[in-house]
Amino acid sequence: MENCKETAHGRTGAQYEALVQAERQQELIDIRRMTRKEETSDDICLEESQRGHRREERGLCFEDFKIIRRLGQGGFGNVVLARKEGGLSSSDEVFAIKLVPNKMVCEVEKEVLFRAVGHPFLVQLHAYFRTKESFCYVMEYCEGGTLQSLMSRLNRFHEDLTRLYSAEIILAVNFLHKCGIIHRDIKPGNILLDRDGHCKLADFGLAKVGVFKGMRAEGVCGTVRYRAPEIRRGSLYGPEVDWWSVGNVLFDMMVGDCPAEDLLHPEQHPLCLTKDAVSLLNMFLEKDPSLRLGARGDTRSILMHPFFKSVNWEAVLQKRVKPPVKPVILEFSTVDPAAPGNTDESDISFKTANEGPVMEGPADTPEPVRCLTVDPGARGKM
Repeated sequence: MENCKETAHGRTGAQYEALVQAERQQELIDIRRMTRKEETSDDICLEESQRGHRREERGLCFEDFKIIRRLGQGGFGNVVLARKEGGLSSSDEVFAIKLVPNKMVCEVEKEVLFRAVGHPFLVQLHAYFRTKESFCYVMEYCEGGTLQSLMSRLNRFHEDLTRLYSAEIILAVNFLHKCGIIHRDIKPGNILLDRDGHCKLADFGLAKVGVFKGMRAEGVCGTVRYRAPEIRRGSLYGPEVDWWSVGNVLFDMMVGDCPAEDLLHPEQHPLCLTKDAVSLLNMFLEKDPSLRLGARGDTRSILMHPFFKSVNWEAVLQKRVKPPVKPVILEFSTVDPAAPGNTDESDISFKTANEGPVMEGPADTPEPVRCLTVDPGARGKM
């Protein structure tokens, strides 16, 4: 098996760990600067980089794992829950394995997973290996399921829960943008929850790399209902498309359904939203990307928005803020005999491999939502 630490950028394992540690330090420094906190080198916490150290997994093959069940099937392959053979029945020995057919392997996704190592709110890659039929990513298993499943259970989130989840998502997206990466498919189904209820942004199959400040990308992709207007138009676009998607996810959490096109007018929002929430959504859902919150890499304007005035961003980054809701955790004591690929990954079907998010159709028209009128002159004031 290839060692992902040593092949990521042609560096040795020690050099790569040093790079990860430096990136975590710099991220804390940036957050302190953006939130006007004093910077002292003695205060910089290395907890996140240490937490992100990946376990060495050498010489793995598909037969080293016992498949428990299928977790999902998307446009780029299957994801299965697997326990490493000979391991204990603990969460540390259970992994999510993404199997991508060799003909569909995306080097971009592998690169993003390398860059994500150690970040608290990006799904982590433990190892990878190749079989005759597919490329296998061994990733951390997030026992809490997806944000989409939690939204289905709770219908609508309290603003405090939305504030924490959105803060964690924002930090993940900001990190990707600093690395020149646009996710392009941010939606509740691609946001996982770990055992403690923290968010983990996942699924980088549609990501675009190498898009740094002032650069533009092209291509119509992503899930239709979370796709930014400039992508729909077929225009060139920048990282601002991700902030549009984040705005839609926030609307989803606070209102209970993704807004329909006729509810995206800047002066109309549901009555259940507070003034600060209305302002935040207005600015994220700005159709002109140059005026959108976070445009041109201005993440500070997001962190300092009144909606987040009670947020300690450094504490959030260090996962010192506990989510008020813990997800339902399923314990797997036995292997599902009907699960595909218990010993042979060729049993796992890829028959829908070409039906990805790019082809996803628009959602059904939601029920009408009561709206209030916001003074257009007050829009965007902080």
